[in-house]
Order: sequence, then C-alpha cells, then structure tokens
Amino acid sequence: MTRRRSTPSLIKLTIAVTTLLILAAGFAANANSQTGRVVESETHRFTELADGVWHGVGTGRVYVMSNIMVLVGEFDTLVVDSHVTPAAARSLLDSLSVITDKPVRYLVNSHYHFDHAHGNQAFPREVEIIGHRFT
Repeated sequence: MTRRRSTPSLIKLTIAVTTLLILAAGFAANANSQTGRVVESETHRFTELADGVWHGVGTGRVYVMSNIMVLVGEFDTLVVDSHVTPAAARSLLDSLSVITDKPVRYLVNSHYHFDHAHGNQAFPREVEIIGHRFT
C-alpha cells in the first residue's frame, strides 16, 4: 500500500530531514574524538552525534549490512533507512528502546538499494514511509 503526502508538505519535510542529516554528517565527521554517548543493544550500537541525533550500526549479532540514522523528536522518532531484511529491521525497532521510548512515526528511505530499504515491511503500518518515487 502506498502512503502519500501532499507535495508542499512533503517538500517541507524533505528539507527538514535533509538539513538534519547534513548537520548530523558534520557531527559524524568529528566522531573520531568519540565525544558522543555510545549505547548498545544486543544487535545495534548507537552513537549520539547531537541531542536526539543518533547514528546506528550493527553489532554483528544480526546481519544489517547498512548503517542508520535516528532522529528523536519531542513526541516521536524518525528513522533513516530500514536495513537489508525484515529481520534486521525488527531487530532495529527492538533496539530503539535503548535510546528512546518515543514511537517511530517516520521512515525515510535514502535511496532504493536493497540494503537500505528491504526492511520497510517490518515497520508498523502507522509509520509513514518517505522517499522519492523511485525509492
């Protein structure tokens, strides 16, 4: 099932997400100093890049193949990319409890490659999936 937003609303959301990702990338460039808090679950390791901005990688317990970004807002959470399989995405969803108790509201697919989008179906139906029409 395709979920759609109005074009102006989608453009505003895309600009906001892109801005946050650019800021997060800047913080990630300085991550060598490991100034951010690191939190680990059984399957994921999260590094806080800025307040509410997290970078996640797999621990090796579950094959995830790609990294993810998590933005924790006042009321809900946005996740960028869903990993390579539904099982990897389910492990991500379970692991989010180590960094937030807020529900996932949005899932952004950065691009169409399987290692970033094939976990989409594991996300609950109420999660809005955002991406280009070719993603």
